[in-house]
Amino acid sequence: MSCGKVFSNVVYALAGLDSSRGFSTKDFPPPFPHSVTRTTPQATHKAPAHEVNASSRPPTALVRYTRNLSGIIGVVTTATEPVEIAPTGLGDDIDKYFNAHGYDAGSRLHVMHAWRNNHGVQDFIVYLCGKGVVKSEAEWLWNFLVERS
Repeated sequence: MSCGKVFSNVVYALAGLDSSRGFSTKDFPPPFPHSVTRTTPQATHKAPAHEVNASSRPPTALVRYTRNLSGIIGVVTTATEPVEIAPTGLGDDIDKYFNAHGYDAGSRLHVMHAWRNNHGVQDFIVYLCGKGVVKSEAEWLWNFLVERS
């Protein structure tokens, strides 16, 4: 069995579809994080206050993501005191960016190393891409740091 056929079967299995059928974009599920379950609109009515049930509660709010250089690794859904991470020494703006986006300490150290020990934008990008950062984000980080240094 070819690699393409195996991949195709895996995609169909993940989508809950029969791989023996031909491929159709109409049957392909929407990309993550959208649900593959499709619902039909229901008639809406206002329930009296005493009839509130679980389905009428608002969804859990996402407080912040936690991430490393490869992407999101967790979601914080309860308001807790954020873990204090030492400043990077790259400036308040970059530290605020890292805090707002939930970057872990290891990711911050890699960015610090890339900024201090690489000789130009290409070295910086190659180093961070080797740690899991996509090129467009590495370029953005470089430009952000250059503008503030």
